[in-house]
Amino acid sequence: MKFSLVAFVVGAATAVLANPVLDRRADAILITGDVRMMIVQGFQGIIESAHTAIGHCQSGDQTPFPEAEAAEFIAVLTEFVRVHQMLLNVVIGKHGILAQFGYAEPVRVALVALEAVVDSFAFAFIGFIPNNVDEAMVQRGELDASINSTIVVYSS
Repeated sequence: MKFSLVAFVVGAATAVLANPVLDRRADAILITGDVRMMIVQGFQGIIESAHTAIGHCQSGDQTPFPEAEAAEFIAVLTEFVRVHQMLLNVVIGKHGILAQFGYAEPVRVALVALEAVVDSFAFAFIGFIPNNVDEAMVQRGELDASINSTIVVYSS
């Protein structure tokens, strides 16, 4: 279980960084491909990975992380949040062009689903880091704020 939590965070961050939609040439991709599906599928992959990790949290070993491992997990979580904030900033920046082609609503729906799973994931792993809950909640709050800002942009 503990491995899957860290693997989820690292895997999701890697998936975001490897997504070609985030390339500065994304406007050109919009002309030639169905970016709406690429973005929505990318978010769906993150959501599915989180659901898998939540299941592992709830069914596996419920022993809290030792202090050193908890600190490492917080470091990975902090990087996960930073990478996702970068993703969300790019998604905000692409709102105008995505909205022109009717892609805003599917992206907004994916963001709402992402917000729900981020909260569920946060609450699922808090028991594993009892001495680091405050730090984890700060990261969760920062990611929630970024997701909410993006949802507001895509709701207009």
